[in-house]
Amino acid sequence: MATLSKPNYKWVIILTFIGIILVPSMMPSPTFKTVAVLGLGAISLFFEFLSLKNINSATKNFKAESRQTWVLILMTIILLVVNFVV
Repeated sequence: MATLSKPNYKWVIILTFIGIILVPSMMPSPTFKTVAVLGLGAISLFFEFLSLKNINSATKNFKAESRQTWVLILMTIILLVVNFVV
């Protein structure tokens, strides 16, 4: 029940990140691919920043959790740039 009482966006972030990886190969049209990747990237980044905001500074692993979230944000941005360049 503790997981349901606090905001936990891990599954949304994981699914959208995997979607950013898989969606470009499934879309036949470059326009639909761009829109889908942009939408999934925006959703992923939104929930990553929301997750970063909800990290409690009183927790034991505050530094580790915030560092992991920043690395994930950086990886998402790099993945979006790679998808648009290729």
